Amino acid sequence: MKNKVSLLKKTVSSEEGFVIPIAMGMGLIMILLATTAILRSQDGGVAAVNTSAKAQSRNVAELKVAQIQALLNRYRTAANLPSTSSTGTNWGNATATTLPTANAVCFAPSAIADSISAINGMANTAWTDVSATDPTRGQYRLVSYSGADGNLIVEGRAKAGTSAEATSQISATVPVLSPALEQVPGIWAKTSMSGSPVVKSDVMGPCSGTMDVSFPSTGVGSDKVLLKTRLTMPAAPAQPTSGTYYSSTTTTPITNISSVPDKQLPRSGDTPDTDGVYKYVVSSIDSSFKIEPGKKVYIWVTGNIDLQNKVIVNQCGATTGTPAALVNPDCGPFDVRIYGTATSSPTLTLNQTGTAVCDVFFHLPNYGVTVNTGGTAHTQDCGGTATNTGIYWVNTWSSASGTTLDANRGTWQQVTVWDTATSAWKALVTPPPRISPLQGWDQRTAS
Repeated sequence: MKNKVSLLKKTVSSEEGFVIPIAMGMGLIMILLATTAILRSQDGGVAAVNTSAKAQSRNVAELKVAQIQALLNRYRTAANLPSTSSTGTNWGNATATTLPTANAVCFAPSAIADSISAINGMANTAWTDVSATDPTRGQYRLVSYSGADGNLIVEGRAKAGTSAEATSQISATVPVLSPALEQVPGIWAKTSMSGSPVVKSDVMGPCSGTMDVSFPSTGVGSDKVLLKTRLTMPAAPAQPTSGTYYSSTTTTPITNISSVPDKQLPRSGDTPDTDGVYKYVVSSIDSSFKIEPGKKVYIWVTGNIDLQNKVIVNQCGATTGTPAALVNPDCGPFDVRIYGTATSSPTLTLNQTGTAVCDVFFHLPNYGVTVNTGGTAHTQDCGGTATNTGIYWVNTWSSASGTTLDANRGTWQQVTVWDTATSAWKALVTPPPRISPLQGWDQRTAS
């Protein structure tokens, strides 16, 4: 019995020596596991904060992109300019003088200065708080806008000045397209338009003043529109100063179109100017005439123009198609220009049946146009069924009801490359471009 008790004590004693180290080891493991869990929790919290900051920086960068895109849609002329440049007009130095078509749409007069101020403000590249009252919402800034290819780069920043600071950069392309009206307006009335004529061409008029015009409900011209604008109609170019026929010393000057032999210009023996244009100054136009194919002819008129029952043909048009394409793509309505220089209530008179005008540009800023009904029927066409594909930039337009004008074939691009136009003149007549949805979106994140 004594031996058994002795053996039991020894066993218990040896087990006590084994259990204590195990218990201590287990405790240490639990402490390590708890510490690891705490550290992982802290790392996860830091990672979550960093992820949140990165997402916020991307969001505020996208907000800046949307802000600039909205401003460009409102002030579309600015889309053609860089944000900054060493020379020339840019967002930062734009003025109402250097950027006149920034106000081409019909803003209230008080908004003109505001629009220029907004364009100037787009050039700001400093970090700016998204919210002036809540700096935790992040900051954004413009990096650059090229203007030439529409490349826009902006940055957003979140939790600035902390260990979690994150910055995102977005690079996108703003597609800057041709003007909303591809074709120049067939009628640009500087003051007003009355009589509700049916016009198969775009029409442009002032922000204020009556512009009474209709368009076909179907077919040719049904897609045309009336555009009211603040664009300023430029004055007609000054007439030649070396006589009634500018470049010829051998041919007798003409005094009016009625005196043109065979009713064709240029006449035999006439010589073009150094720019290849035949230039004439006449007191009136009251006769039919045609232009020799391929020739450029500019006519300055110092008095009234009466084209009732008259036909003027610039022989560019095809004889088929509605509207017809041009036979010669290098020939167009701006090759034959009639400039009106009279200032004392001059007039241009047409009629709906008797007048035919094929691809001629009338630039008559002071002239009032009257279109009468009827007239002597003629067989002239400008291609297909079109009989009046002229372009008329005038002061007022008064017309009897009925079809007045067919679709013209002049484009804004042809206007902007005029050989006689100065850069300032081009700016006056070039409408703003169209802005398409952003393309080439590239997003980068940097901590």
